[in-house]
Amino acid sequence: MEKSENFITLTEEEFANCCALKIFYNAMSGVRLSSLTVNRPGLMLAGYKKDFAERRVQVMGRPEIGFLQQNTEYLDSFFQCDIPCVVISRGIKPTEEIIEAAKKYKKSVFVSSKKTSQVTEDISNCLIDLLGPTETAHGVLLDIYGTGVLLTGKSSIGKSETALELVYRGHRLVADDSVILKRINDTVVGTSPKIIKHFMEIRGVGIIDIKAIYGEGSIIDNKAVGLVIELEKWDDEKSYERVGNVQKYTHILGVKIPKLLIPVNAGRNVAVVVEVATRDYRLKISGHRASQIVNKRMEEDK
Repeated sequence: MEKSENFITLTEEEFANCCALKIFYNAMSGVRLSSLTVNRPGLMLAGYKKDFAERRVQVMGRPEIGFLQQNTEYLDSFFQCDIPCVVISRGIKPTEEIIEAAKKYKKSVFVSSKKTSQVTEDISNCLIDLLGPTETAHGVLLDIYGTGVLLTGKSSIGKSETALELVYRGHRLVADDSVILKRINDTVVGTSPKIIKHFMEIRGVGIIDIKAIYGEGSIIDNKAVGLVIELEKWDDEKSYERVGNVQKYTHILGVKIPKLLIPVNAGRNVAVVVEVATRDYRLKISGHRASQIVNKRMEEDK
């Protein structure tokens, strides 16, 4: 696999495996990917080249193949474009003319038995995974009540210990210490580096295997980040949120995500606070706000 700032080149085998495709003709030239979007050639097959997205993966279904079977003279103009490759859906076998044109212009052809819409979705997901913007965060990502919660904070603040208690309470670990974050459309999805996947480092104990200790249900491979909770050492001179009327946000890879700041001091059960904060966040999404209910009662009591 060759990677650059603006594109990535896969071997035909790598592309086929990523998108669950079969190689029908291998041009051995690699598949150069530079766009997250898949294209259906449509009118271009009839010679209309204006606005043709030639650098996208080209997907053909029954209409396109049917047209080319009766209009083989358009094959040259299509295959000589700078297309990465051609993918044919519904298990349709490429015609000899299509393969000859592919050989002539060194363009690989792939096939799939799935419907065109499903093939397009599968390839799009693969392209997003390969080309989507990525960054690494220092923190712990967990699945708490179905919400991806990213715990951040300075080293030694207790992120891993808090996460360990949350796993003990039945929640699931995605990544500890280092979280790989990838933007997929308007969502940020986190996962763990392969080397430390399912492992945690607990000071005084060492590296522990969460999956081996707590079972398969204690881990999950990836999760969309819905809430960021920053842990910091309690500062008596600092004013912390007490009512919950003000919602703060942070931006990860350009995506706006709700954020909470939770102070940590001796004797405070941070795991329970994080658990409750996540429950409260989910209630707010559904429109239930405790602070508004209290304010309404105060107004009625006047």
